[in-house]
Amino acid sequence: MNRFIKTSAQLLAFAGLLLSSPANAEDIDKVLVLMPNSAGAQSALVGLQEEVGEDLTLLTEYVTSDTSVEDMKSFFEKSSPSAVILMNNPTVTLYKKYQESLGADAKHPPALMMMASFLRQTSKGVINGTGINYEIAAITCFVSLRNILNQPIRKVGVIYRDAFDDFISEQKAMAAQEKIELVTRRISTKNVKSSLKKTIKSLVNGDDVDALWILNDNVLLNKALLVKSWLPALKRNEKPVLVNVQSLVSPKFRFGSFAVLPDHTALGVQAANLLFELQENDWQVGDKDLEEPVAVEKVLLVPFAKKHMELKENALDQIDVQVE
Repeated sequence: MNRFIKTSAQLLAFAGLLLSSPANAEDIDKVLVLMPNSAGAQSALVGLQEEVGEDLTLLTEYVTSDTSVEDMKSFFEKSSPSAVILMNNPTVTLYKKYQESLGADAKHPPALMMMASFLRQTSKGVINGTGINYEIAAITCFVSLRNILNQPIRKVGVIYRDAFDDFISEQKAMAAQEKIELVTRRISTKNVKSSLKKTIKSLVNGDDVDALWILNDNVLLNKALLVKSWLPALKRNEKPVLVNVQSLVSPKFRFGSFAVLPDHTALGVQAANLLFELQENDWQVGDKDLEEPVAVEKVLLVPFAKKHMELKENALDQIDVQVE
């Protein structure tokens, strides 16, 4: 009897040891995270790490303008990941070059893309890829603005390049559901530099729009065009300007006054849940489509708003970031 008790105690102790000991690190799937060293990416990484916990091993590598295809090959050789996360447009573009360098017969782990503008277009050519769109639907931006104002938002102006015809058509249809008209001005990519400033002025001064919506288009928002076209054309503008990048809402220059963008930490959590789905599917993307961001952050340029907008009494309670 005593011998039986002793043996049972030993078995129980051994079982407890198994339950309390962490899994062998070699048995945990690894995920390679390729990202820029930016505040937004770091916030997304925090959400990703918190949600993943010890269930996956995250291996982080920073991608800069100097990172090459050979560097990318080195990242993958060192980690042999089950999946890869790609943050921002340059990282996605470099990854496509990396895939091309391996040849048509190469097998690729699933690539989860995030924080890349216009991902549906940017992701074309990525093999075994899925991800989370970064753009917030126009209707979400417009309704969010309308909810803090005592003034009507019936017409919103937007300038876009010919490459975004389909995207604008989709946004126009959704806006119409809320009885908001999207007043569009289409610019040829070849004529952006020569026609942008004039187009902005005609839209602001010549059309009865209640607000402007600025697409997160790197071609239209490069530094030269900001300085030579956008800022001069909007110098005396008193209408709300909706943007999708927080840095464009600044008291230093009159440009964006209201922003709706993805909550970056929540993006990381969403990406983690996507990884778990992929893991359950034996790390195969299949026909999984791109997801929309599940949480947004609202940013308001308060001095401009108080001077030029009719804010509701509780307006600031709805704002996540108040820029003074």
